[in-house]
Amino acid sequence: MHKKSKLQKKGRICNVHGCKNILSVYNPGDCCYIHQQSDTPATPHRIATE
Repeated sequence: MHKKSKLQKKGRICNVHGCKNILSVYNPGDCCYIHQQSDTPATPHRIATE
């Protein structure tokens, strides 16, 4: 059986000053994806060399 996601309020705006991104109803945070703090560093993309 699938667990239902708790939906957040529609129309919320990112809390970062000047950011106008509208948050997803599935995002429980206060910031958009761009401004979220992450404990996991981003993995750099590797360019294939021939």
